[in-house]
Amino acid sequence: MKDNLLNCLLDLKYRYVSILRTIYNWYKNRHLSYTALSLDDVKSKYKKSDTIFILGSAESINDITDEQWRTVAQHDSFGINKWPMHDFAPTFYYTNYPRNKIHLYCYLNSIKEKIARYHNTIFFVSFNRAVRRGMHPRVFPDFFSKNPLCCFYEAAPPIKLTGNKIFGCDSFELTLHYRGALSLILDLVDKLGYRNIVLLGVDLINAVHFYDSYPEMQWQVETKYAQSIQINRNRKHGTMSDKNGTKVTMDQYIYAVDRYYFKPKNVRLYVGSSASILAEKIPVYDFKN
Repeated sequence: MKDNLLNCLLDLKYRYVSILRTIYNWYKNRHLSYTALSLDDVKSKYKKSDTIFILGSAESINDITDEQWRTVAQHDSFGINKWPMHDFAPTFYYTNYPRNKIHLYCYLNSIKEKIARYHNTIFFVSFNRAVRRGMHPRVFPDFFSKNPLCCFYEAAPPIKLTGNKIFGCDSFELTLHYRGALSLILDLVDKLGYRNIVLLGVDLINAVHFYDSYPEMQWQVETKYAQSIQINRNRKHGTMSDKNGTKVTMDQYIYAVDRYYFKPKNVRLYVGSSASILAEKIPVYDFKN
């Protein structure tokens, strides 16, 4: 798909930026510099390791030592959603942008200074979702670093289970994308050919994030974007709900991906902390090895 203004106008139902503002911003920023990359470009030119750390937002992120972060920095990493609240700048970054305009701009205000540090980070933006809604460096430059590196890709339709809602050997033939940002990132990481995948800060214990106590993130409670820490500590992680029997929980999805897809390909999956629910069946990564 070509990278142009027309693609930013295709979704009329869900918009991050209005149609008129999209056209105006594109014209105003028409000389703004950015680098458009494909998945093949990223794989051949920017991948520096066979090991990647997927950076989730669980509280255990705050327990990672400086020495462990140095290990992460020696390999590739993929920050998800509100990861810019952390000081560590990842190799790659993806986020689900809030649809509610108030939440979107509160989110922007909390990260726009931090995102400036991402001058060497590749922003992953889906052509068939985010771009169509107006998320593009020439339309919404505040969500990107200066002269950003952008990997524009086609987001695969999520897996739809039928019948008994159980994953099997043929469930992942087309994509690993099932529910939530994590499964989408696993699909991208698989396409990039990583052999060792570490889920860091993917604990699935509750709904608390490492940044929830930060002063600049109190808008979440004030605008009712999220519940308080006290309430979220006693709530399930959102992806651990089966949605009244319509979805497989994230832990069972991860176990299935590991059993039916990664292990047959000799791809090694790890969790970053024994605090993770997934540590019951997925080995904990040894930072000292």
